Amino acid sequence: MNNMRSITTIGNWLGLVAGVCSLALPALAAPDFENNLEKTYSVSPGGKFVLQADRGSCEISPIDGNDVRIRVLRGVNGGTKAEADALFANHEVTFQQADGVVSVLAKNKKDSSWSWRPNRPSLQVRYEISVPRKFNVDLKTAGGDVRVGDLDGDVKARTSSGSIHLARTAGKVEAGDAGGDIVVEEAGGDLSARTSSGAIRVRKAGGSVEATDAGGDIQIGEAGQSVTAGTSSGSIELKSVKGDVEARDAGGDITIGAVDGAIKAQTSSGAIKIKAAKGDVVARDSGGDVRIGTAGSVEAQTSSGSIEIGAASGRVEAKDAGGNISIEAVGGPVLAQTSSGDVRITSAKGKVEARDAGGNIAVKSAYGAVHANTSSGAITVGFLAQPAEESRLEVAGGDVTVSLTKSAAVDVDARSNGGNFSSELPVTIETKNGQPRGAVQGKINGGGPLLLLRSSSGDIRLKSSDALMSKAEK
Repeated sequence: MNNMRSITTIGNWLGLVAGVCSLALPALAAPDFENNLEKTYSVSPGGKFVLQADRGSCEISPIDGNDVRIRVLRGVNGGTKAEADALFANHEVTFQQADGVVSVLAKNKKDSSWSWRPNRPSLQVRYEISVPRKFNVDLKTAGGDVRVGDLDGDVKARTSSGSIHLARTAGKVEAGDAGGDIVVEEAGGDLSARTSSGAIRVRKAGGSVEATDAGGDIQIGEAGQSVTAGTSSGSIELKSVKGDVEARDAGGDITIGAVDGAIKAQTSSGAIKIKAAKGDVVARDSGGDVRIGTAGSVEAQTSSGSIEIGAASGRVEAKDAGGNISIEAVGGPVLAQTSSGDVRITSAKGKVEARDAGGNIAVKSAYGAVHANTSSGAITVGFLAQPAEESRLEVAGGDVTVSLTKSAAVDVDARSNGGNFSSELPVTIETKNGQPRGAVQGKINGGGPLLLLRSSSGDIRLKSSDALMSKAEK
Protein backbone atom coordinates (compact mmCIF):
# COMPACT_ATOMS: atom_id res chain seq x y z
CA MET A 1 0.00 0.00 0.00
CA ASN A 2 1.22 3.48 -0.74
CA ASN A 3 0.66 4.71 2.79
CA MET A 4 2.49 1.81 4.46
CA ARG A 5 5.56 3.40 6.00
CA SER A 6 8.79 1.43 6.17
CA ILE A 7 9.87 0.09 9.52
CA THR A 8 12.88 2.34 10.03
CA THR A 9 12.83 2.40 13.82
CA ILE A 10 14.04 -1.19 14.08
CA GLY A 11 16.70 -0.75 11.40
CA ASN A 12 18.15 2.36 12.99
CA TRP A 13 18.23 0.79 16.43
CA LEU A 14 19.55 -2.62 15.35
CA GLY A 15 22.66 -1.03 13.86
CA LEU A 16 23.66 -0.06 17.37
CA VAL A 17 23.13 -3.45 19.01
CA ALA A 18 26.49 -4.94 18.15
CA GLY A 19 28.30 -1.98 19.66
CA VAL A 20 26.16 -2.03 22.77
CA CYS A 21 26.68 -5.76 23.35
CA SER A 22 30.44 -5.50 22.96
CA LEU A 23 30.80 -2.92 25.73
CA ALA A 24 32.31 -4.21 28.95
CA LEU A 25 30.79 -3.48 32.30
CA PRO A 26 31.88 -0.10 33.63
CA ALA A 27 34.70 -0.37 36.10
CA LEU A 28 33.81 0.03 39.75
CA ALA A 29 35.09 3.11 41.48
CA ALA A 30 38.11 2.30 43.65
CA PRO A 31 36.64 1.03 46.93
CA ASP A 32 37.90 1.98 50.36
CA PHE A 33 38.61 -1.69 51.13
CA GLU A 34 39.12 -4.69 48.82
CA ASN A 35 39.01 -8.46 49.19
CA ASN A 36 39.12 -10.17 45.78
CA LEU A 37 38.97 -13.88 45.01
CA GLU A 38 40.35 -15.74 41.99
CA LYS A 39 40.11 -19.33 40.74
CA THR A 40 41.15 -21.16 37.56
CA TYR A 41 39.87 -24.56 36.44
CA SER A 42 40.94 -26.73 33.52
CA VAL A 43 37.89 -27.85 31.54
CA SER A 44 36.84 -29.50 28.30
CA PRO A 45 34.90 -27.66 25.57
CA GLY A 46 31.13 -28.04 25.83
CA GLY A 47 30.97 -27.79 29.61
CA LYS A 48 28.98 -25.36 31.71
CA PHE A 49 29.58 -22.46 34.06
CA VAL A 50 26.95 -21.75 36.72
CA LEU A 51 26.68 -18.62 38.87
CA GLN A 52 24.18 -18.13 41.68
CA ALA A 53 24.79 -14.81 43.39
CA ASP A 54 22.81 -12.74 45.86
CA ARG A 55 24.19 -9.51 44.35
CA GLY A 56 26.58 -8.06 41.84
CA SER A 57 27.13 -7.66 38.12
CA CYS A 58 28.51 -10.42 35.93
CA GLU A 59 30.54 -10.38 32.73
CA ILE A 60 31.32 -13.49 30.67
CA SER A 61 34.16 -13.27 28.14
CA PRO A 62 35.12 -16.03 25.67
CA ILE A 63 38.80 -17.01 25.45
CA ASP A 64 40.87 -19.47 23.45
CA GLY A 65 42.01 -22.42 25.47
CA ASN A 66 40.49 -24.83 27.97
CA ASP A 67 40.36 -22.84 31.20
CA VAL A 68 37.63 -21.20 33.23
CA ARG A 69 39.03 -18.16 34.99
CA ILE A 70 37.01 -16.60 37.77
CA ARG A 71 37.55 -13.23 39.42
CA VAL A 72 35.25 -12.12 42.21
CA LEU A 73 35.89 -8.43 42.80
CA ARG A 74 34.62 -7.34 46.19
CA GLY A 75 34.87 -3.88 47.67
CA VAL A 76 33.50 -1.97 50.62
CA ASN A 77 32.94 1.76 50.71
CA GLY A 78 32.56 3.59 53.99
CA GLY A 79 32.97 2.42 57.55
CA THR A 80 36.08 1.06 59.19
CA LYS A 81 38.43 -1.76 58.21
CA ALA A 82 36.93 -3.95 60.91
CA GLU A 83 33.45 -3.39 59.53
CA ALA A 84 34.71 -4.14 56.03
CA ASP A 85 36.37 -7.37 57.19
CA ALA A 86 33.11 -8.40 58.83
CA LEU A 87 31.20 -7.83 55.58
CA PHE A 88 33.77 -9.84 53.61
CA ALA A 89 33.64 -12.68 56.12
CA ASN A 90 29.85 -12.74 56.07
CA HIS A 91 29.83 -12.92 52.24
CA GLU A 92 30.45 -16.59 51.52
CA VAL A 93 31.70 -17.57 48.04
CA THR A 94 31.86 -21.27 47.19
CA PHE A 95 33.73 -22.62 44.14
CA GLN A 96 33.14 -26.11 42.78
CA GLN A 97 33.94 -28.28 39.76
CA ALA A 98 32.13 -31.56 39.10
CA ASP A 99 30.92 -33.51 36.05
CA GLY A 100 31.98 -30.86 33.57
CA VAL A 101 30.31 -28.03 35.51
CA VAL A 102 32.15 -25.18 37.20
CA SER A 103 29.95 -23.33 39.68
CA VAL A 104 30.13 -20.31 41.94
CA LEU A 105 27.65 -19.82 44.78
CA ALA A 106 27.76 -16.48 46.60
CA LYS A 107 25.53 -15.41 49.47
CA ASN A 108 25.57 -13.83 52.91
CA LYS A 109 25.85 -16.29 55.77
CA LYS A 110 23.37 -14.22 57.72
CA ASP A 111 21.34 -11.12 56.99
CA SER A 112 22.72 -8.01 58.61
CA SER A 113 20.36 -5.61 60.30
CA TRP A 114 20.07 -2.32 58.45
CA SER A 115 20.08 1.11 59.98
CA TRP A 116 21.02 4.32 58.32
CA ARG A 117 23.99 6.34 59.49
CA PRO A 118 26.58 8.54 57.79
CA ASN A 119 29.43 6.62 56.12
CA ARG A 120 27.62 3.32 56.62
CA PRO A 121 29.69 0.56 54.89
CA SER A 122 28.27 -1.21 51.82
CA LEU A 123 29.49 -4.27 49.98
CA GLN A 124 29.84 -4.20 46.18
CA VAL A 125 30.51 -7.36 44.14
CA ARG A 126 31.39 -7.95 40.53
CA TYR A 127 32.08 -11.22 38.70
CA GLU A 128 34.50 -11.38 35.77
CA ILE A 129 34.48 -14.82 34.17
CA SER A 130 36.47 -16.13 31.21
CA VAL A 131 35.32 -19.39 29.61
CA PRO A 132 36.21 -21.36 26.45
CA ARG A 133 34.33 -20.14 23.42
CA LYS A 134 32.48 -23.47 23.15
CA PHE A 135 30.79 -23.38 26.55
CA ASN A 136 27.36 -23.05 28.16
CA VAL A 137 26.54 -20.58 30.93
CA ASP A 138 23.76 -20.40 33.53
CA LEU A 139 23.81 -17.08 35.38
CA LYS A 140 21.61 -15.76 38.17
CA THR A 141 22.18 -12.64 40.24
CA ALA A 142 19.79 -10.86 42.54
CA GLY A 143 21.07 -7.40 41.70
CA GLY A 144 23.25 -6.27 38.82
CA ASP A 145 23.89 -6.20 35.08
CA VAL A 146 24.71 -9.33 33.08
CA ARG A 147 26.83 -9.23 29.93
CA VAL A 148 27.89 -12.21 27.84
CA GLY A 149 30.25 -12.18 24.86
CA ASP A 150 30.26 -14.48 21.82
CA LEU A 151 29.76 -18.12 22.81
CA ASP A 152 29.18 -21.39 20.93
CA GLY A 153 26.75 -22.69 23.50
CA ASP A 154 23.51 -22.06 25.37
CA VAL A 155 22.99 -19.02 27.59
CA LYS A 156 20.65 -18.66 30.53
CA ALA A 157 20.78 -15.25 32.24
CA ARG A 158 18.60 -13.89 35.05
CA THR A 159 18.77 -10.78 37.18
CA SER A 160 16.30 -9.10 39.52
CA SER A 161 17.58 -5.57 38.80
CA GLY A 162 19.86 -4.42 36.03
CA SER A 163 20.17 -5.04 32.30
CA ILE A 164 21.04 -8.14 30.30
CA HIS A 165 23.22 -7.77 27.19
CA LEU A 166 24.07 -10.85 25.15
CA ALA A 167 26.29 -10.86 22.06
CA ARG A 168 26.31 -13.80 19.61
CA THR A 169 25.19 -17.14 21.03
CA ALA A 170 25.23 -20.27 18.86
CA GLY A 171 22.69 -22.11 20.99
CA LYS A 172 19.42 -21.23 22.66
CA VAL A 173 18.92 -18.24 24.94
CA GLU A 174 16.79 -17.78 28.03
CA ALA A 175 16.86 -14.31 29.62
CA GLY A 176 14.79 -13.14 32.56
CA ASP A 177 14.88 -9.69 34.15
CA ALA A 178 12.73 -8.30 36.92
CA GLY A 179 13.73 -4.71 36.29
CA GLY A 180 15.76 -3.76 33.22
CA ASP A 181 16.42 -4.01 29.48
CA ILE A 182 17.22 -7.23 27.62
CA VAL A 183 19.39 -6.83 24.52
CA VAL A 184 20.36 -9.80 22.33
CA GLU A 185 22.53 -9.42 19.26
CA GLU A 186 22.11 -12.95 17.94
CA ALA A 187 20.83 -16.32 19.14
CA GLY A 188 21.42 -19.41 17.03
CA GLY A 189 18.52 -21.34 18.52
CA ASP A 190 15.26 -20.55 20.29
CA LEU A 191 15.07 -17.41 22.42
CA SER A 192 12.96 -16.63 25.46
CA ALA A 193 13.11 -13.15 27.01
CA ARG A 194 11.00 -11.83 29.88
CA THR A 195 11.22 -8.56 31.78
CA SER A 196 8.82 -6.74 34.07
CA SER A 197 10.12 -3.27 33.18
CA GLY A 198 12.41 -2.21 30.38
CA ALA A 199 12.79 -2.95 26.68
CA ILE A 200 13.44 -6.23 24.85
CA ARG A 201 15.55 -5.85 21.73
CA VAL A 202 16.69 -8.73 19.54
CA ARG A 203 18.63 -8.33 16.31
CA LYS A 204 18.47 -11.95 15.13
CA ALA A 205 17.32 -15.37 16.33
CA GLY A 206 17.71 -18.60 14.38
CA GLY A 207 14.79 -20.30 16.12
CA SER A 208 11.53 -19.22 17.67
CA VAL A 209 11.21 -16.12 19.86
CA GLU A 210 9.06 -15.62 22.93
CA ALA A 211 9.23 -12.08 24.32
CA THR A 212 7.14 -10.93 27.27
CA ASP A 213 7.35 -7.44 28.72
CA ALA A 214 5.24 -5.97 31.49
CA GLY A 215 6.26 -2.40 30.80
CA GLY A 216 8.32 -1.54 27.72
CA ASP A 217 8.96 -1.84 23.98
CA ILE A 218 9.70 -5.07 22.13
CA GLN A 219 11.82 -4.94 18.96
CA ILE A 220 12.84 -8.01 16.96
CA GLY A 221 14.85 -7.84 13.74
CA GLU A 222 14.87 -11.39 12.37
CA ALA A 223 13.38 -14.64 13.63
CA GLY A 224 13.96 -18.00 11.96
CA GLN A 225 10.73 -19.48 13.30
CA SER A 226 7.59 -18.24 15.05
CA VAL A 227 7.37 -15.17 17.31
CA THR A 228 5.17 -14.62 20.34
CA ALA A 229 5.41 -11.09 21.75
CA GLY A 230 3.38 -9.41 24.47
CA THR A 231 3.67 -6.16 26.39
CA SER A 232 1.30 -4.26 28.65
CA SER A 233 2.68 -0.83 27.72
CA GLY A 234 4.97 0.09 24.85
CA SER A 235 5.23 -0.79 21.18
CA ILE A 236 5.93 -4.07 19.38
CA GLU A 237 8.03 -3.96 16.21
CA LEU A 238 8.93 -7.06 14.18
CA LYS A 239 10.95 -6.81 10.99
CA SER A 240 11.21 -10.32 9.49
CA VAL A 241 9.69 -13.58 10.75
CA LYS A 242 9.91 -16.96 9.01
CA GLY A 243 7.05 -18.50 10.97
CA ASP A 244 3.80 -17.40 12.56
CA VAL A 245 3.36 -14.27 14.70
CA GLU A 246 1.24 -13.66 17.77
CA ALA A 247 1.52 -10.11 19.12
CA ARG A 248 -0.46 -8.70 22.05
CA ASP A 249 -0.18 -5.13 23.30
CA ALA A 250 -2.24 -3.48 26.00
CA GLY A 251 -1.06 0.05 25.27
CA GLY A 252 0.88 0.78 22.08
CA ASP A 253 1.42 0.29 18.35
CA ILE A 254 2.14 -3.04 16.65
CA THR A 255 4.30 -2.80 13.52
CA ILE A 256 5.15 -5.95 11.54
CA GLY A 257 7.25 -6.25 8.39
CA ALA A 258 7.49 -9.49 6.37
CA VAL A 259 6.04 -12.71 7.81
CA ASP A 260 6.10 -16.13 6.13
CA GLY A 261 3.28 -17.49 8.28
CA ALA A 262 0.04 -16.30 9.84
CA ILE A 263 -0.41 -13.27 12.10
CA LYS A 264 -2.56 -12.63 15.15
CA ALA A 265 -2.18 -9.05 16.41
CA GLN A 266 -4.16 -7.34 19.13
CA THR A 267 -3.82 -3.99 20.90
CA SER A 268 -6.14 -1.99 23.12
CA SER A 269 -4.75 1.41 22.11
CA GLY A 270 -2.52 2.23 19.18
CA ALA A 271 -2.25 1.28 15.52
CA ILE A 272 -1.66 -2.10 13.90
CA LYS A 273 0.51 -1.95 10.77
CA ILE A 274 1.42 -5.10 8.83
CA LYS A 275 3.47 -4.95 5.64
CA ALA A 276 3.23 -8.50 4.28
CA ALA A 277 2.08 -11.92 5.50
CA LYS A 278 2.02 -15.10 3.44
CA GLY A 279 -0.52 -16.61 5.82
CA ASP A 280 -3.78 -15.40 7.30
CA VAL A 281 -4.04 -12.26 9.43
CA VAL A 282 -6.25 -11.56 12.43
CA ALA A 283 -5.91 -7.95 13.67
CA ARG A 284 -8.02 -6.55 16.49
CA ASP A 285 -7.65 -2.99 17.74
CA SER A 286 -9.68 -1.26 20.43
CA GLY A 287 -8.48 2.23 19.64
CA GLY A 288 -6.53 2.90 16.43
CA ASP A 289 -5.98 2.31 12.71
CA VAL A 290 -5.41 -1.11 11.15
CA ARG A 291 -3.24 -1.18 8.01
CA ILE A 292 -2.35 -4.40 6.19
CA GLY A 293 -0.32 -4.61 2.99
CA THR A 294 -0.60 -8.17 1.64
CA ALA A 295 -1.94 -11.32 3.29
CA GLY A 296 -3.90 -14.52 2.83
CA SER A 297 -7.31 -14.14 4.40
CA VAL A 298 -7.84 -11.15 6.71
CA GLU A 299 -9.96 -10.54 9.78
CA ALA A 300 -9.60 -6.92 10.90
CA GLN A 301 -11.49 -5.09 13.59
CA THR A 302 -11.21 -1.71 15.31
CA SER A 303 -13.53 0.34 17.49
CA SER A 304 -12.11 3.70 16.39
CA GLY A 305 -9.87 4.42 13.43
CA SER A 306 -9.67 3.28 9.83
CA ILE A 307 -9.04 -0.12 8.25
CA GLU A 308 -6.84 -0.29 5.14
CA ILE A 309 -6.08 -3.56 3.35
CA GLY A 310 -3.92 -3.89 0.25
CA ALA A 311 -4.13 -7.35 -1.32
CA ALA A 312 -5.71 -10.42 0.28
CA SER A 313 -5.70 -13.73 -1.57
CA GLY A 314 -8.51 -15.18 0.54
CA ARG A 315 -11.57 -13.87 2.33
CA VAL A 316 -11.71 -10.51 4.12
CA GLU A 317 -13.79 -9.56 7.14
CA ALA A 318 -13.42 -5.92 8.20
CA LYS A 319 -15.47 -4.40 11.01
CA ASP A 320 -15.10 -0.79 12.16
CA ALA A 321 -17.11 0.97 14.82
CA GLY A 322 -16.05 4.45 13.76
CA GLY A 323 -13.99 4.95 10.59
CA ASN A 324 -13.39 4.27 6.90
CA ILE A 325 -12.74 0.84 5.39
CA SER A 326 -10.53 0.70 2.30
CA ILE A 327 -9.73 -2.58 0.49
CA GLU A 328 -7.67 -2.77 -2.70
CA ALA A 329 -7.85 -6.35 -4.01
CA VAL A 330 -9.53 -9.47 -2.58
CA GLY A 331 -9.41 -12.97 -4.00
CA GLY A 332 -12.29 -14.28 -1.88
CA PRO A 333 -15.52 -13.04 -0.35
CA VAL A 334 -15.69 -9.74 1.57
CA LEU A 335 -17.63 -8.62 4.61
CA ALA A 336 -17.13 -4.90 5.35
CA GLN A 337 -19.05 -3.16 8.11
CA THR A 338 -18.73 0.29 9.70
CA SER A 339 -21.03 2.47 11.75
CA SER A 340 -19.60 5.75 10.44
CA GLY A 341 -17.30 6.30 7.48
CA ASP A 342 -17.01 5.13 3.88
CA VAL A 343 -16.49 1.62 2.51
CA ARG A 344 -14.26 1.51 -0.59
CA ILE A 345 -13.35 -1.72 -2.39
CA THR A 346 -11.28 -1.56 -5.57
CA SER A 347 -11.49 -5.18 -6.72
CA ALA A 348 -13.32 -8.21 -5.30
CA LYS A 349 -13.29 -11.66 -6.91
CA GLY A 350 -15.84 -13.12 -4.51
CA LYS A 351 -19.15 -12.06 -3.03
CA VAL A 352 -19.25 -8.66 -1.30
CA GLU A 353 -21.38 -7.82 1.72
CA ALA A 354 -21.06 -4.18 2.80
CA ARG A 355 -22.96 -2.46 5.59
CA ASP A 356 -22.65 1.18 6.55
CA ALA A 357 -24.65 3.16 9.08
CA GLY A 358 -23.46 6.54 7.85
CA GLY A 359 -21.32 6.80 4.70
CA ASN A 360 -20.74 5.89 1.06
CA ILE A 361 -20.19 2.39 -0.30
CA ALA A 362 -18.16 1.96 -3.48
CA VAL A 363 -17.11 -1.30 -5.18
CA LYS A 364 -15.15 -0.39 -8.29
CA SER A 365 -14.67 -3.87 -9.79
CA ALA A 366 -16.99 -6.67 -8.63
CA TYR A 367 -16.73 -10.18 -10.10
CA GLY A 368 -19.39 -11.72 -7.86
CA ALA A 369 -22.61 -10.77 -6.13
CA VAL A 370 -22.83 -7.58 -4.04
CA HIS A 371 -25.09 -6.93 -1.06
CA ALA A 372 -24.71 -3.32 0.11
CA ASN A 373 -26.75 -1.33 2.58
CA THR A 374 -26.22 2.17 3.99
CA SER A 375 -28.50 4.56 5.85
CA SER A 376 -26.96 7.72 4.38
CA GLY A 377 -24.60 8.10 1.44
CA ALA A 378 -24.28 6.79 -2.10
CA ILE A 379 -23.78 3.22 -3.34
CA THR A 380 -21.65 2.72 -6.45
CA VAL A 381 -20.92 -0.75 -7.85
CA GLY A 382 -19.19 -1.82 -11.06
CA PHE A 383 -19.87 -5.40 -12.17
CA LEU A 384 -17.11 -6.63 -14.52
CA ALA A 385 -18.52 -10.13 -14.93
CA GLN A 386 -21.90 -11.80 -15.30
CA PRO A 387 -23.45 -11.94 -11.81
CA ALA A 388 -24.03 -15.55 -10.79
CA GLU A 389 -26.17 -14.71 -7.77
CA GLU A 390 -28.70 -12.16 -6.63
CA SER A 391 -27.36 -8.69 -5.74
CA ARG A 392 -29.13 -6.19 -3.46
CA LEU A 393 -28.14 -2.51 -3.15
CA GLU A 394 -30.21 -0.48 -0.69
CA VAL A 395 -29.74 3.08 0.57
CA ALA A 396 -31.96 5.22 2.76
CA GLY A 397 -30.58 8.60 1.75
CA GLY A 398 -28.50 8.70 -1.43
CA ASP A 399 -28.04 7.63 -5.05
CA VAL A 400 -27.47 4.12 -6.39
CA THR A 401 -25.19 3.76 -9.43
CA VAL A 402 -24.55 0.37 -11.04
CA SER A 403 -22.31 -0.46 -13.99
CA LEU A 404 -22.87 -3.67 -15.98
CA THR A 405 -21.17 -5.19 -19.00
CA LYS A 406 -23.22 -5.00 -22.22
CA SER A 407 -23.60 -8.79 -22.19
CA ALA A 408 -24.80 -8.99 -18.57
CA ALA A 409 -28.15 -10.77 -18.18
CA VAL A 410 -30.10 -9.81 -15.05
CA ASP A 411 -33.59 -9.20 -13.73
CA VAL A 412 -33.90 -5.57 -12.62
CA ASP A 413 -36.10 -4.54 -9.69
CA ALA A 414 -35.43 -0.84 -9.03
CA ARG A 415 -37.41 1.55 -6.88
CA SER A 416 -36.72 5.09 -5.65
CA ASN A 417 -39.34 6.87 -3.55
CA GLY A 418 -37.93 10.32 -4.19
CA GLY A 419 -35.75 10.11 -7.29
CA ASN A 420 -35.52 8.99 -10.91
CA PHE A 421 -34.42 5.82 -12.69
CA SER A 422 -32.18 5.92 -15.77
CA SER A 423 -30.33 3.27 -17.79
CA GLU A 424 -27.68 3.27 -20.52
CA LEU A 425 -28.53 -0.39 -21.15
CA PRO A 426 -31.80 -1.53 -22.77
CA VAL A 427 -34.28 -2.79 -20.18
CA THR A 428 -37.30 -4.84 -21.25
CA ILE A 429 -40.01 -3.50 -18.97
CA GLU A 430 -42.44 -5.96 -17.45
CA THR A 431 -45.61 -4.24 -16.19
CA LYS A 432 -49.33 -4.90 -16.04
CA ASN A 433 -50.82 -1.69 -14.69
CA GLY A 434 -47.91 0.63 -15.21
CA GLN A 435 -45.15 1.52 -12.76
CA PRO A 436 -44.74 4.63 -10.64
CA ARG A 437 -42.06 7.21 -11.35
CA GLY A 438 -38.67 5.98 -10.15
CA ALA A 439 -39.70 2.30 -10.19
CA VAL A 440 -38.76 -0.26 -12.85
CA GLN A 441 -39.13 -3.99 -13.14
CA GLY A 442 -37.66 -5.60 -16.19
CA LYS A 443 -34.97 -7.72 -17.83
CA ILE A 444 -31.62 -7.00 -19.43
CA ASN A 445 -30.48 -9.44 -22.15
CA GLY A 446 -33.31 -11.84 -21.39
CA GLY A 447 -32.90 -11.75 -17.62
CA GLY A 448 -30.90 -13.64 -15.04
CA PRO A 449 -30.07 -13.27 -11.34
CA LEU A 450 -32.01 -10.55 -9.55
CA LEU A 451 -30.50 -7.07 -9.29
CA LEU A 452 -32.52 -5.33 -6.56
CA LEU A 453 -31.97 -1.57 -6.22
CA ARG A 454 -33.63 0.60 -3.56
CA SER A 455 -33.34 4.26 -2.58
CA SER A 456 -35.61 6.24 -0.27
CA SER A 457 -34.49 9.57 -1.70
CA GLY A 458 -32.06 9.62 -4.58
CA ASP A 459 -31.60 8.56 -8.18
CA ILE A 460 -30.95 5.05 -9.50
CA ARG A 461 -28.68 4.79 -12.53
CA LEU A 462 -27.58 1.85 -14.68
CA LYS A 463 -24.40 2.41 -16.71
CA SER A 464 -22.26 0.39 -19.10
CA SER A 465 -19.04 -0.86 -17.52
CA ASP A 466 -17.69 -1.52 -21.04
CA ALA A 467 -17.85 2.22 -21.70
CA LEU A 468 -16.14 2.94 -18.40
CA MET A 469 -13.37 0.45 -19.19
CA SER A 470 -12.89 1.94 -22.66
CA LYS A 471 -12.50 5.42 -21.15
CA ALA A 472 -10.02 4.05 -18.61
CA GLU A 473 -7.97 2.40 -21.37
CA LYS A 474 -7.77 5.68 -23.26
